[in-house]
Amino acid sequence: MIHRTGRRVAPVLIGMAAVALGVAWSRSHPARPMAVVAGGLAFSCGTTPRDTFGRHSWTLRNEALTPLKLRTRFTSGHCGFSLWQGEEHVIAPGRQVTVWLAWRTPENADSPYSGHAEVWTNDPGRPRIRFRIVGITGTAFPNSPPLPIP
Repeated sequence: MIHRTGRRVAPVLIGMAAVALGVAWSRSHPARPMAVVAGGLAFSCGTTPRDTFGRHSWTLRNEALTPLKLRTRFTSGHCGFSLWQGEEHVIAPGRQVTVWLAWRTPENADSPYSGHAEVWTNDPGRPRIRFRIVGITGTAFPNSPPLPIP
């Protein structure tokens, strides 16, 4: 190949430039599924009335160029999760889905409780995602501080 100055350009340099551009593009546009959860994976309910129901939601995004596959493997205790257990769910590239965990608080006063749902993904960087809630039953006061999440 001849450059506009009339000099011959080595084909190796042209090949190296193409490889460098390809690497830069692939880093900014990952081909593998990439699961991103907005906010934290754990939610503190604080003090909640006993024998009631609660629900919390998370936004899960696929920030890659290939579909993200999800499968709920486990939910703890009396928790319900918005993705059916055992079924495969797919999030298209660049899309998001809102998932939620629902639970029933214990009947005993001053009783701590927790629950979680575990989701397996085809994202090699994040093969499992665990959505968690913690709380304590009792008389719920306005402005009751949330519990620290261990």
